[in-house]
Amino acid sequence: MIVAMTRLLRLFAFSSLLLLPVVSLQVRGQTSGEVIPSDRVVGRAGKAFIGEDEFVRRFELLPGLYRHIASRMNEEKLIVMYSLIAEKLLAQEAEARGMDLDSLTVAETTRMTALLARDALYRKEIAGAVDVTADEMRKGTRDAQRTLLLRYLSFHDANDARFVRSHLQGRTLNEMTVDSSFHAVRDTVTLAWGVAEWPIEKGAFALTPGEVSPVIAASDGFYILQLLYEDQNTFYAGMQTAVREERVKNQIRLRKEEARLREFLNSFLPGHTAFAVSREIKSLAFLLSKAMAPSDKDSAYVLDQVAVNDVIAHLGENAKDTMLVAGPAVWSTGDIVRRLYQSGFTSQSRNPLAIANAVNGQCRIWGTQELLAQEALHRGLEKDVEVQKQEREWRDAYLSQVMRARIEDSVSISDADVYRYLEKYGEPLPTPRVQVRELSTTSLEDMQHALADLEAHVPFKDVVVRYSTDETARASAGLSGFFKVTERPPIGELAAEMSIGQMYGPIRAGKGLLLFELVARQDSVDSDTTLVHKKRAAAENLLRLARKAHLDEFIARSAATKGFSVFEDRIRALDLSPIPMMTFRSLGFGGRIFAAPLMPRLFEWVNIDVPTPVVVP
Repeated sequence: MIVAMTRLLRLFAFSSLLLLPVVSLQVRGQTSGEVIPSDRVVGRAGKAFIGEDEFVRRFELLPGLYRHIASRMNEEKLIVMYSLIAEKLLAQEAEARGMDLDSLTVAETTRMTALLARDALYRKEIAGAVDVTADEMRKGTRDAQRTLLLRYLSFHDANDARFVRSHLQGRTLNEMTVDSSFHAVRDTVTLAWGVAEWPIEKGAFALTPGEVSPVIAASDGFYILQLLYEDQNTFYAGMQTAVREERVKNQIRLRKEEARLREFLNSFLPGHTAFAVSREIKSLAFLLSKAMAPSDKDSAYVLDQVAVNDVIAHLGENAKDTMLVAGPAVWSTGDIVRRLYQSGFTSQSRNPLAIANAVNGQCRIWGTQELLAQEALHRGLEKDVEVQKQEREWRDAYLSQVMRARIEDSVSISDADVYRYLEKYGEPLPTPRVQVRELSTTSLEDMQHALADLEAHVPFKDVVVRYSTDETARASAGLSGFFKVTERPPIGELAAEMSIGQMYGPIRAGKGLLLFELVARQDSVDSDTTLVHKKRAAAENLLRLARKAHLDEFIARSAATKGFSVFEDRIRALDLSPIPMMTFRSLGFGGRIFAAPLMPRLFEWVNIDVPTPVVVP
């Protein structure tokens, strides 16, 4: 079948998003050099202005809730805007703390800049170098409405194909007897426009009924075609004229881009060096053949996180050995293992040779892409205004993630918080009770003397009797009764986290100082697995709520300090798609990223009133 024989192995994907041009100067973006007309600004977050272009892209190219409900559309627009403002504010807070200079942040932003610059190189050298002429459109539109029935002979050897073609002498392919030593395949196929490889299609659609083609070279052999008859292609013929012309134009452009891509790579690659170390590939393939797990969905074997950990462990120090070199860039075997995992590497076989071939092919693609990225950076394409605008969006998104993680990691909760939360909002659990021995003094001098005695190994109860200013405490040697950890703050909360015999203090308590020791604990929760589970679930939920509250408050304070604006009338006037979708963008020379950076819904900070400082006249 020609459909099978004409598959073109495409190692590189093509850029599929149209990039909007830069417009006239009115308002300049944060640091990207982007120019935004003042009447197209829809918001501001600190020093960053948000234009319609960015807002529309972030709204339409990422999934969202309730957009299909007309009455909720304006509300969803504002949620996205406030979330976008939160992202910009968090990114600016991260920059203020020098987090943009962190090695991981630099590596991530550098990687994204290289990807975007490589895509710009594709648009400049491939997409920008291709045009579809009026003659090509006329012929393509005409051919698209035809379906051909062809008879063909295929050969592995070009000389065999030419020999047979030279002896046809006016006979049809059906009348020609071919010796079995030629290993020729004879068959018929129905061919529609836009399906076959370009040489096959070009030769086929140039034929008249009964005519035999010359030998045509394709990716998997050599062909002689004969057109038997043609019919109407109802798929294309039934389209509206504008739709058909757009489909035809895109298909012609794609083929011309493929031809230009081969031409460019053939001239570019010979002057650059990229290679994978075969010894490392063979060793890695052997380990992968042992570690990769069967897929639950099909017969393939997948490289999951367990397999990655197993392979890295078996590699040991060899994980640091060089495996792939592309110009000045070097990847170790460990780097390649992790990159294979991130790319979703699978294999239909556990045969080490098959895996080695697959890994080698992937390294070849990565090496070529790296060389192209280096070329793009060498040409300074990362300074292109469009590239800088996109890079800034991705950089802001990444910095906001880093800042958000730092804020959330700074939040912690105690056992006392959990029990207090359950008492107020959930199913109360038996609250642990603690008993402490405490020393309170009204003077720093007395506390210093008490600490000196403790260092001299004087029993704590004797120290309490000697220095406590509380007569009741002196009478009981400072020993309290049992009380809940949610009571007597902050002693209860602190004691909930202490071990028996552990001391804490001195701390300020009222007008004096306090030092205490945990003497005993009564806790019935830890002995009941059901209660432990409820406590753990409550703790996780409380921590999540505490982190969210802390994050919302942080953003609200940042907004109050740096300032923000929302032009609701302009946002409401925007005609946006209500379809929730997750959109990917294919990059020039291969690979893909999200069409826009992912953005969490952070809008509740708007409802937080942050006290502003009083201006003293």
